Amino acid sequence: MTFVAHDRPGSGICAAEPDGRPVWVDGPTGSGADAVAALVPGDRVAVCGARSDLHFAPGLVASRVEFLSHGALPPAPDVRLRDLDWGVRDNARVALTILASVGALMGVASTILAANGNILTFVFGLIDVLIYSYTLLDQNVPMTLALHVFYFLPMEFIGFFGWKKKGATARKAVKARRLSGRDWPKVIGLFVAVYALILLAAWLIARHQGAVNVAKIAFDSAVTTANIVALVLMAKAYMDQWYLWTLVNITSIILWIIVLGSGEGSSYTVVQLIKYIFYLLNGLNAIRIWMKLSKSDSEELAG
Repeated sequence: MTFVAHDRPGSGICAAEPDGRPVWVDGPTGSGADAVAALVPGDRVAVCGARSDLHFAPGLVASRVEFLSHGALPPAPDVRLRDLDWGVRDNARVALTILASVGALMGVASTILAANGNILTFVFGLIDVLIYSYTLLDQNVPMTLALHVFYFLPMEFIGFFGWKKKGATARKAVKARRLSGRDWPKVIGLFVAVYALILLAAWLIARHQGAVNVAKIAFDSAVTTANIVALVLMAKAYMDQWYLWTLVNITSIILWIIVLGSGEGSSYTVVQLIKYIFYLLNGLNAIRIWMKLSKSDSEELAG
């Protein structure tokens, strides 16, 4: 690559050889950052790193930047805006970030309504799932995308009509209930069965890709299973769903913080992090509300 210009401390813009395609490089920290700071336009460099989305455009998160030789940049050609596709690629990144923000707002509205037992939670949840599924197309995570399209999406409809049968309307909260002693073994059995299937599928995929990380596979599979089982309990209006949602939200926050800290996240990673922080706070409040909504049911079981 040929170094073109500094962007910020430790980072810059390079031209890939031989076509001169611009690449944003987020340089390494420590002594590596000093090496990037010492570069001048025209220097030829070798960059080792992972592809990511930087400043709304593709780029590299570098683990090593090596100086090769000094050089000089050729004269800048006359280029019109239309030759740069009118900034279409950058605009697409901005649009995707805005879309992700709208989806996050829909998700926030959905969780607030869910916490209050309002059936409209599934309407806003449907919009959130659709938008989130679309943003996943940009992140190359087929398993997560399939989970949202083939499970979360239909469950929004199942939950809506399930709550409607229990008398829930836009103005009347759903009649909630609690898991009994006989229900818990069934829920635990469901969790174990789903976890085993997802764990097996994730392991087979990782083995096919040649990158088996047992700890990561086990952790991701547990989070996915918690999502699935919690949504089943939500569709059936069980108060106990919120214990699982709390677990999901805590682990999701940890995962997004790891992604953000590693530099592998996209421009809308912070949107997802903020969303799950709110989900956690709302979920804790929901436990209190659903305790009251399910009180009459528990009293009937006791009687």
